[in-house]
Parts: sequence; C-alpha cells; structure tokens
Amino acid sequence: MRSPSGKSRFRRLSQGNGPEVMVWSWNIQPHRHASQGWVGIFAPDRELPMVSLRLLIRGGSWADPNGKEGLAYLAAQLLLEGTRRRAAAQIHEAVDSMGGALFVEGSGDYTLLGLTLLREDLEAGLELLAELLQEPSFPEAELERWRSRLKGEIASHEDRPGGIAHRRFLEAVFGRGGYGHDPRGFSESLEKITIQDVREYYLNRLRGQEAVLVAVGDLEADPCIERLEGLLKDWREGATPAGDVSGAEACPSRSQSPVVVHREIPQATVLMGQEGVPWGHPDRYMLQVMNYILGGGGFDSRLMEEIRSKRGLAYSAYSAVEPALHGGIFRVGFQTENESAAKAMEIAFEEVQKIRGEPVSQEELEGAKRYLVGSLPMRLDSNTGLASSLALWECYGLGMDYPGRFAKAIQGVDPGGVMRVAREHLHPERWVKVLVGDRGRMGL
Repeated sequence: MRSPSGKSRFRRLSQGNGPEVMVWSWNIQPHRHASQGWVGIFAPDRELPMVSLRLLIRGGSWADPNGKEGLAYLAAQLLLEGTRRRAAAQIHEAVDSMGGALFVEGSGDYTLLGLTLLREDLEAGLELLAELLQEPSFPEAELERWRSRLKGEIASHEDRPGGIAHRRFLEAVFGRGGYGHDPRGFSESLEKITIQDVREYYLNRLRGQEAVLVAVGDLEADPCIERLEGLLKDWREGATPAGDVSGAEACPSRSQSPVVVHREIPQATVLMGQEGVPWGHPDRYMLQVMNYILGGGGFDSRLMEEIRSKRGLAYSAYSAVEPALHGGIFRVGFQTENESAAKAMEIAFEEVQKIRGEPVSQEELEGAKRYLVGSLPMRLDSNTGLASSLALWECYGLGMDYPGRFAKAIQGVDPGGVMRVAREHLHPERWVKVLVGDRGRMGL
C-alpha cells in the first residue's frame, strides 16, 4: 500500500502457505514523546509539504451526567467557537489563511481536534490548537446556536427508521447513561445544559487531562517537541483533578419482548444484540474474525448468504463488533418487509447458534484473515488517516506497533478459537430486539 505521495508504509513479507494470505510489515516507526500532561507522537513523511495534526483527550459522552446527555459533545463543538484572544470568525479566518481544514469530533470516549495545513504554517497551527485547547471562551450565544442545531439533527435522526432503531437499541442495551445515548444527547437533555455546565465540564473533564498530540507529514520531531513544551507548559494549571466518573447507570432489566416502535411504513428496521468487549479485551481479535464470517464480511458472510441470497428477505444483513474504552457492543441488523421480520430474526438466531456450536470452515477462516489483514493498510494510506489512527491507538492503549501485532493476532486465529469466543461472548437468548415498522403486520 502506498500513500498519495507514493511512499510505501508497508512491506509485503509473504503469501503464506496454502490459500493466499497477505502479510505486511509496518515500516513507519512513529516517535513517541511523553511529557507532563501530554504525549506527542510524530511520524515524518516529507514527500508532500503538508502536515496533519490531531489533538485528543480521553473524555466523551460516556461520562455525561444523567439528565444532561449531550454535554460533552456540546463542549467539544464550542471549543472552536472562540477563545480569550479570538472570536470564532477570526479562528476560521486564520485557518483559511493557512489553506487548512479544522474540525472537532466528540465521541463516547474522547474529544478530538483536527487540523491539516501546509508545512510552512506548522508552528502557527500548533499555536492555534494550543490556544483552542487552553483558552476557550465558551460564548453563551454560540451555546444557543449549537443547542438549536443539535435539536434539529436529533429530530431529523428520529424521522428515519434507522435513526430511531439506533437510539432505542442503545438505550435498551445500556440505559440512558454511559454508551446508552448518542453523543448528541436528547432534545430534552440539551434544554437543561447551561453555559456554566459547559465551563465546569471543561475544567473537570478536559482541562489538565492527558492530551495526545499527533503530527504526521513534512516535519521534524525535535522542533515540534520543543515548541509544544512551551505551548503546553501551563496545561495542568488551574485544572480540577478528575475523579473516577462512571457515566454508566445500572443496566435496565431487559425484557425478552421486542421493543417495537410503530410506524406505518412498508419495511421493518431490525436491530438485535448485547453489550460487547472493550478494546483491551484479549479475545477482541478472534471476535473480529468471528464477526466477519457471521455478518461483517458483506456478501461473504453467513447472514447475507442466508437472509438475502437464499431467501431474498433483505437487501442487506450484517453484524458488527464495536469495542470502546469502557465496554462495547455487538449487534445484528437488517431491513425487511414487515411480514418477514419474524422469519429473518429466526434465521439470524439460527446462524448465531450455528457459529457457537460448530467450527467454521477453513475456507471461511482464510477469507476472513485475508480481508482483515489486507485491508488494514488501506486505512493508513494518507497522512490524515494515519494521524487519526495514531491518536486512537494511543487513546485505546494499542501501541505504535499495533499494525504488526494486529496481523500476527489475526493470523493466529483457528476454527476452535472462533467457536469458543462465539460461545463465550454471544448470548442470543438475552439479546435486546428493537423493531421499527408496522406493528400490525409484523406478526410478533
């Protein structure tokens, strides 16, 4: 795999024995620098005069207070809406003058600022990110604008069957706390958030927490480190130590009866599943292989074969393993005619029981390994993709040698391991089931 500059970041080692399985060696060796309050990760690539910066802090919607869901996401958005030195318009003018692109991302686990710019503007870019991080002004007028915008996004989401199913599914699995809500929160919870809540969240959950600064592109590590040491020397000053915060409330008692949201529409949207494993769980790699075979491999997966190809009950059927910092989720989903919902669910359960009780074939196993190992370089083929990946690897404790360890772990999976993790981690008898469609035509 080559970056847009043409420089290879991976080296193909072999094709293995028997069925072709690509094996890659990770050529990039990022420089990691740990300082007081922050970690710097630098990956020089001087083929193009561009640099991609990512600044990440662990802390996201998982820790939202009950009744004020959406607080972390709102605080993240407001980081770009003004500092003690610059108004929002001046910030965006500065980015435009660099020919750059600035964004913020709020998730369940982290808050991330991203900036891509020309090499000649690197120092100005580092100064801007440090200013956004350390000197946000949180203007109340911008809070009101973002509150209105997010309520509109939530309403739009709730107009779509997939959006309704997604939100009801998270709540059915986790309750409203922790990962049980979309990072944007709820319309009613957004109404309760004040500018003081935002400022306190910043001081308690962002300010002074370990920051991860990633720089990929035309740069030298040592000058970046020296500059950041100066810019972030006061990062922990005035911060409130963060205590142990659990955003997860006690999980709701789960009824075996499906959650049905009635809509007079021709197709039912179905989501089923359970809590999953965190990023650090030792079975995560085997679960990825198992998931690819069950429903994560598109037309190569069993769910697509049985539900779509053989029965024609759905255009698409899938499963997904979604690890996170404090847990995770496993889900199965599809859309089908209302009258076919019960049958498609039955088939999905049969396939889950099958993968729990019988070893997968060697052909399926090799196909899953080939895809999972071979596709990893494609996610790292640009400076922006690599910068985001390096930030997330640090966030989840995966290490800078993650690509090599990932490939080795995937290659070591055998049929017995796939069956074991399916049996130990998938419990379909306890799954929550959410359906959005015409209740009277589903026959449940």
